[in-house]
Amino acid sequence: MKQRARVLFTILFAFMAISVFAEGWLQVTGNSVRLRAKPDGTDTGLRVNTGAYLQWLDYDNGWYKVQYGKKVVYISSKYVKRISQEQNKATVVITGDKVIMRTSPGGKDSGLRTNKGDRYQYCGKSGDWYKILHKGNYYWVNKNYAVIKQ
Repeated sequence: MKQRARVLFTILFAFMAISVFAEGWLQVTGNSVRLRAKPDGTDTGLRVNTGAYLQWLDYDNGWYKVQYGKKVVYISSKYVKRISQEQNKATVVITGDKVIMRTSPGGKDSGLRTNKGDRYQYCGKSGDWYKILHKGNYYWVNKNYAVIKQ
């Protein structure tokens, strides 16, 4: 009976540990931090800067597996800090009409427009651009047409 209780406790503890460490939010603490295709592996050519938020999916031996747009990549734990959900409640409120939602900072027009008063989850910043989450995809809007609200 004691053996069975130990096994059940071990399984329960392992399940709790997985759920606690399975996902959350990170804030980038370095500039031009490389995102990797594999932990300590091939450079993807993608970079993130201080203040950007990333959703992490998994952690292993100093590397976070993160969602970056539609890609899943890795970032070293040396260049990020974990943040609580409360810290990531910032929203971007659009202040202009027919504001272009771009696929990258200053990049290609996505064909989507947003209007004054529309609100989106704030996901980071790069220069004069705010990264927002819209219907499961990331877009960028110019900070001249938006403000961040906590």
